[in-house]
Amino acid sequence: MQHVITLIKARLIQADLKEIDREFGEKGVGSLFTMILFKQALISVANLVDFELTVRLESPRII
Repeated sequence: MQHVITLIKARLIQADLKEIDREFGEKGVGSLFTMILFKQALISVANLVDFELTVRLESPRII
């Protein structure tokens, strides 16, 4: 069950980053909305790093 939860977390982070990338690709950077997206991208990357460290500690066999 733990691996399913790990997979779901990974997919959520991936979906966030893909959506942010799509928005930047379509609209570019410069509006208030895209600045908020940039902040969200930084948060998502931080979450990804934290997630990777957690997985490495809890389930070293996965990586």
